Amino acid sequence: MVYRGRVSAGQALAERRQRDQESALASSQREILRLRQQLGDRQSTLDTVLQSKQDLEAELGVVWEAATREEQGMRETLLNNSPSRGVQSLGLLGRTGPDWFSEAAEPSAPLKAHHHHHSANDVEKLGLDFYS
Repeated sequence: MVYRGRVSAGQALAERRQRDQESALASSQREILRLRQQLGDRQSTLDTVLQSKQDLEAELGVVWEAATREEQGMRETLLNNSPSRGVQSLGLLGRTGPDWFSEAAEPSAPLKAHHHHHSANDVEKLGLDFYS
């Protein structure tokens, strides 16, 4: 009888451990499913952000090309309508890309050193009357 009691207690303990393991396994499987869903959601968000970034880069490229063309046109206008010393003294001729603006904005850049006040007649000659 004592032997049967020990077997029953041992069997009950084994069954309890098995139930605990099954419960832990089920809980782990639910957690894996939850994490997979979360990973899918984050991947979807990342894909959306990446596509937005690519779209924005494409739009920026178009704007950059238009600004470059406009700047080139302005340079040509300045070259054709102003004394050569005025444009060359700006130190901008021949520069392209975004660095020319930041260089010209520095205190040591020639752009800051030249402050010209033009008469109304000079403004007309230089084609700058669209500012008035």
